[in-house]
Amino acid sequence: YNSGRFRRTLGYVLKESGLSPFELFTRLGRQAELKGIKRIPLDGYIEFIYSYFAELCGIDKDKLRDMLACDFISTNPFGRFPDSLKTYDARLKNAMKKLEDDPKTRRPKGVKRGAVLLYSENSIAYSDYLNRDPVTREYPLHKVEL
Repeated sequence: YNSGRFRRTLGYVLKESGLSPFELFTRLGRQAELKGIKRIPLDGYIEFIYSYFAELCGIDKDKLRDMLACDFISTNPFGRFPDSLKTYDARLKNAMKKLEDDPKTRRPKGVKRGAVLLYSENSIAYSDYLNRDPVTREYPLHKVEL
């Protein structure tokens, strides 16, 4: 929570699970202790969070994956997409072409972009790594229906 990396994910999990923030973080902390997680790379941490949250009552795994993916692309302009969130889907290439063909969604010249298919919404989400919010430290997230 403090890192700001999982804003959407935590909002979704808290709402759907019915847990209080205290309950959620206490349980998550206990599980991390059981797994022996202290210093872990971001990819491993995302995998741990996904596997733990996916087992909570009321959580839809596709929606959870989509929330984590949106949080990731809006806060991490470096590196590769975490393996635990990857899906291999030919529709991504077509969706990216659709974004580039439309002047409203075309990637600005010289700007890196992160994009992901959202299965729970049948859309593509993307962030252009430009104009980072100084408070939330997020890049704007945009969604386009497929």
